[in-house]
Amino acid sequence: MRRTNTLRANRQLSEGLLVRRLGFSPEQMKQYRQSRLHFRQQVKPHEDSLRTLRTGMLDRVKDSLVTDDELTRMADAMYNQNRQITRIRFRHWQQVRSLCLPDQQATFDQLIRQIGQGMNNPGLRGRVQQRMSEKER
Repeated sequence: MRRTNTLRANRQLSEGLLVRRLGFSPEQMKQYRQSRLHFRQQVKPHEDSLRTLRTGMLDRVKDSLVTDDELTRMADAMYNQNRQITRIRFRHWQQVRSLCLPDQQATFDQLIRQIGQGMNNPGLRGRVQQRMSEKER
């Protein structure tokens, strides 16, 4: 399985877990699914463009004549797509939170914080590198 598929599956799993922990009613689930579908439709063109840009950039690795300006333009184009995806994702999470009742919003806030901490967690490799750099000091 490709890594992107695994990442997407993990992302969906964590979001599914979040929705289950919130205990959405059938009506909330209906609204959530509509929001999720709208989110996927909005983000897909940006993901497709990012994938194309990344492939194009990697195809240029063998080209020794790529200038710094060209590399900057490619990186900027990728950054712009990532920025759009992040903005769409932020608005999606706001929409999901707006579906919550007040007690569910408190749970949502706690869970979204945990998801954010997991995304910022350096993982095993990061912890090993951090320990090694501390030992070198």
